[in-house]
Amino acid sequence: MSYPNVATILIIDDSPNNIKIIFDYLETYGYKILVAQRGETGIEQAKNALPNLILLDVIMPGIDGFETCKRLKSLPETKDIPVIFMTGLSDTEHKVAGLSLGAVDYVTKPFNQQEILARIKLHLRLQELNHTLQVQNNLLQQEINARILAEQSLKELNQQLEARINEKTAKLRQANKQLYYQAFHDSLTGLPNRAYFLKKLQKIMQLASEQDNYFYAVLFIDLNRFKLINDSLGHEVGDELLIEVAKRIESCCLPNQIMARFGGDEFLIVATINNLTEIENLTKSILDKFKAPFLLKKHKLYSELSIGITSNLLKSYQTSAEIIKDADLAMYRAKNEKRYIIFNPDQENKALIELELDTD
Repeated sequence: MSYPNVATILIIDDSPNNIKIIFDYLETYGYKILVAQRGETGIEQAKNALPNLILLDVIMPGIDGFETCKRLKSLPETKDIPVIFMTGLSDTEHKVAGLSLGAVDYVTKPFNQQEILARIKLHLRLQELNHTLQVQNNLLQQEINARILAEQSLKELNQQLEARINEKTAKLRQANKQLYYQAFHDSLTGLPNRAYFLKKLQKIMQLASEQDNYFYAVLFIDLNRFKLINDSLGHEVGDELLIEVAKRIESCCLPNQIMARFGGDEFLIVATINNLTEIENLTKSILDKFKAPFLLKKHKLYSELSIGITSNLLKSYQTSAEIIKDADLAMYRAKNEKRYIIFNPDQENKALIELELDTD
């Protein structure tokens, strides 16, 4: 079966306004768009039409997006269709919960149309590469079987066939290498992405659980006023700003410190440390980098960061979601108090209450 020239995208969202915005935007890029306003009807559409990708709202009447995703992943005919969540929920727990159900990505409301398009293109490309690899593997197996049958009487043909196999194997390795890079790197900044960061963080946490005096810290970095810049100067300037911000932060990191774009205007760093002073020095060097303005499209922009810090020196962590949540809480406090905050376990409940009040 060949891969379709025109990709079909199913939008499942109870908001007609959201559907219209995304429908009109994606239709201009030649995609075939299907829509459903409830999770139940969206599942039926997916079973019948077998779209190449699904954009799924989280909060809907009836079954919500999480349950819809769970049911889609349980059906043989829809389990391999990539699902991208659309959500106004920005807390890490909801993001991790969606990804654990089998979603490949998420976009946060209000929508950045260029970001939606970039993520759709990435995951359609990954799906196409998987399909190509499967087809090539099937062809390769057929050729190997043919070689075994002809080996005794067709030595010359066998040599030619072996050369073809080597060539195809090299292409497959290159395709796998490209697939791995795309799966674990952010397409805009070139930084490692959320999936790569969580994988590395889990490995560091495992080492810390096995070794005494193995300490690490996580920085949760948020770019202040990014939405205002994006809305007033346009997404092109916003994208260039994110690229330059990533470069400035990365220039402060040592080779053994892992930095990633977590999503939107959020970045994460994990570093092994001997004491908290080391991570504070890193934080201060990052903040110093942002004293100078950014020159983008003839615009002179000053942009500041809010940074939350936590470490296993402060609290014993069991999961990556837990440590990211605490770093996020500290970052939230930094927006209201000063440019960076080190997580204080004694103030955890207070920060959660403030965050809930702010959300309400």
